[in-house]
Amino acid sequence: MTELVIVATIFSLLAFLFATHGLIELKAMQKSTHKVTFYDPAKQEFTPMTEQEKKKISNDPFDNI
Repeated sequence: MTELVIVATIFSLLAFLFATHGLIELKAMQKSTHKVTFYDPAKQEFTPMTEQEKKKISNDPFDNI
């Protein structure tokens, strides 16, 4: 009889730990600042770069050293 009480106590503690962990994960996800954004590649529009943008990107950032 005492073995049954010990086993039941162990299972109860494990169930409590799993439930607590699940609750903590749920609360953490609710307070998360990350968002998932899905893009539809068929609807994305890309415009070609202008000469001014190309020059700005290709400039050497260390040209004054």
